[in-house]
Amino acid sequence: MSTPHFLTSSHRYFRRQGVTDVQTIMDDFYAETVTHGGWSDQGAGKLRSPNTDGRWMDITLARAAINKLNMTLGDQTLGFYTICARQAQGVAAHAWDVRIFTGQFHAYIDIISDPLNAECVYAGILDMWPDSPFTQTVDYHPTVYGNGSRTTVGVYTAADNDVSKAWMRDQVSSCQMWPRVGILTGGSSTDVGVRTLELVRSYHPREFWASGPGQVLTGSYFGHYAGRAYNTLFVDGSLTPGSELYISVDAGFPVRFVTIAGIPVNWGRMLAVRAD
Repeated sequence: MSTPHFLTSSHRYFRRQGVTDVQTIMDDFYAETVTHGGWSDQGAGKLRSPNTDGRWMDITLARAAINKLNMTLGDQTLGFYTICARQAQGVAAHAWDVRIFTGQFHAYIDIISDPLNAECVYAGILDMWPDSPFTQTVDYHPTVYGNGSRTTVGVYTAADNDVSKAWMRDQVSSCQMWPRVGILTGGSSTDVGVRTLELVRSYHPREFWASGPGQVLTGSYFGHYAGRAYNTLFVDGSLTPGSELYISVDAGFPVRFVTIAGIPVNWGRMLAVRAD
């Protein structure tokens, strides 16, 4: 057995408690990505992930208010396409527990105000291994995904940002949010597949689907496999948000994952991102 390809990319994890201003989050994100993570500063707040086989993403963070963090996401076509513009907030009266997960192919900012209030902005590049790098970078291929808890004017709709939803570029100029993520279901329970018959937890990749070139962009056309989110797993949605798990990604090789609090659970699943 060997480590699945989507769990082999670079990864960093940083946690800061007692945060009261999103400027601190922006400074920490810069340190994690540019100072320590091989990202580049493109100016005007735009940070670019490492150019790996011609794939990268551009993330611009902005302080909309002391407790409001905006994220604008672009893809590898020189930032010409805006995949999405989203926002996450911390409760202004609280100090926040902030977890930042980054790597060459992913970035998650999880803001936890209290056990009942958490929000997130995130982005990533999908792994289509064993396809060649060229196949993963042809112009129409939707490699970059992202989402966040709110619109940039602060409108929150949980149904638009749960674990099954994401923004992607399906055609050359069409960037939309749809239920794109395949979730194992069956029988009469929304928790199918999260436990074995012996009640042992099971873990699954977060796999994305998209429409192909030339197809009409509607919810009924997401029949093409787009890839797996790097260093991210579906886990049991009954776990405590922000909790740590040690999961074997290879025989006898357990690594640490942390569950994301700011992305709502759906179909009994929540997300965990690699943190060691």
